[in-house]
Amino acid sequence: MKNLKYFLVQNKLSTASGVKYIPRTLLNGSLAGKSLVEQICWGSTITPSDCLAVMENLDRVVAEQLAQGRSVNLGFVILKPTVKGGFEDPEESFSPEKHQIAVSVTGSQDLQKRVSRAVQPIRIATSKSEPSLSSWANISNRGSQTARIGSLMEVLGKRLTFSEMDPNQGIFFSQGAGNTTRVSEYSIITNRVVGFKTPEGLIPGESYNVEVRALFGTNLRIGKLDEFILIE
Repeated sequence: MKNLKYFLVQNKLSTASGVKYIPRTLLNGSLAGKSLVEQICWGSTITPSDCLAVMENLDRVVAEQLAQGRSVNLGFVILKPTVKGGFEDPEESFSPEKHQIAVSVTGSQDLQKRVSRAVQPIRIATSKSEPSLSSWANISNRGSQTARIGSLMEVLGKRLTFSEMDPNQGIFFSQGAGNTTRVSEYSIITNRVVGFKTPEGLIPGESYNVEVRALFGTNLRIGKLDEFILIE
């Protein structure tokens, strides 16, 4: 059984619910691109090239069906197109500046049961003196859930300030196991927001976790986004 680490943060959004603390899960790396294809093909007679071709076709079909307003059930997950954003009145029309088209992903009950049986939740303590990332945005393409090399991006959170001149500090795109790419171009670095340009060296089609690394005293501490960002 694998450990699934989480920590608790104060719930500042819903005081009416009476829930004082909510959990944040710590992800243990990611699986995407070539590594994902290799895992799917392991123990099978199909080649990585065949598997990649099927995945590319699946990606195309899913996008086409979602664009037609259909949900897509892959057996283990269900994908649905959704409209997001706030409207002032019932007559207000959709506006790309205020609203977005997003894709929701829901795991099947069987998948959730299998994952639940396979992991052991472990609560860990966290220090307040470390970067805390809450969200990210693609400034070059508002509402996009992906990014491209050279895209202008920003991350929001707390305690994000770092020294741009220190190569050990900054924004890093990570795939775990030492596979990291540091951001070199920044537009703003403050305690609550960091603006930057997506760095060269990232692989299109791969997903990355974004980290903020900063010195607190003499200790280098790392804050990570809860989600992974796909590079187009």
